[in-house]
Amino acid sequence: MSLSDLPAELLIIILNLATSSSRNTAISLALTSSWISNVTLETRWKHISICLRKHSQLESLRDIVCALAPRAARISSAVRTLWLTPEAYYYEYQCVSDILSRLTKLEALACEAPLLDKLFRHAQNTPLPQAGLRITLLNHMDLQWSPMGSSTRGLAFMHSLTHLHLSQYPGSFNTFPAEHLPNLTHLAVRGPSTIRGGSYTLQIREFGLALYARSVHPMAAVLILSPTFEHKRRLFRCTSTPHELVRTARQCSVKSRIMFYYAHWWRGESKFWDELMRNGDDIWTAAEKQMDEKNLSHHPLLKIC
Repeated sequence: MSLSDLPAELLIIILNLATSSSRNTAISLALTSSWISNVTLETRWKHISICLRKHSQLESLRDIVCALAPRAARISSAVRTLWLTPEAYYYEYQCVSDILSRLTKLEALACEAPLLDKLFRHAQNTPLPQAGLRITLLNHMDLQWSPMGSSTRGLAFMHSLTHLHLSQYPGSFNTFPAEHLPNLTHLAVRGPSTIRGGSYTLQIREFGLALYARSVHPMAAVLILSPTFEHKRRLFRCTSTPHELVRTARQCSVKSRIMFYYAHWWRGESKFWDELMRNGDDIWTAAEKQMDEKNLSHHPLLKIC
């Protein structure tokens, strides 16, 4: 029996499963025929993380999602993840605003804080994030002195945030604007890249103490352990086992639930983000899986211990 002998309904299921398995398969199938491209359209755009690095890519996406054709509406409702670099938007704030207003099912957005500030100041049709939208900031979140907190829409945006991921460790948690983030329930922070005394345990304890001092309400907080070049070259040996780190995280979970996640950061920030999105996980779910007692015997941290 060949594929052509299968019922159309079963064939569509097989094609969508194949499309969701990998980026290369999704693209290859879409180029096979217009019928396959059409029936796998939503699955293809849902499971591919869109990373815009050039201004031309930004304009192309706007033309796609803002078109009047029914296909544009299907794509807009399918996109789940979006990564924006400064080179892509380059002061084209209205263009970004037009795209965000069409992506009604967006689940994860990665960009720099100044972009959000400009969007809520100069592009009035920029929608406030829907509940559960995971925001990843690619630079320091110094929002306490950022102009974002001084504008009405910017302050409304901060109040609506529930999931926040900081890809750079703030210089001091003393300036973390917890009072302006009343609905924040999930926080993830990339730890400092330098290891003092080779101790991840110390990082987790400092992170827990900082959150205890600054957070005004309980939350799920993840510290992303950031390996350095020495880890890759095996010039660094970790002094703590995964079991010890889990024990430390639980001891520090006084007000907020403290977790950690070990990531192979030297492969690139966008690669790390893309792998999480492709696996259907957020950083908090991934941290829970790594810290599960059943998975500790295969923890990636054991490779450098």
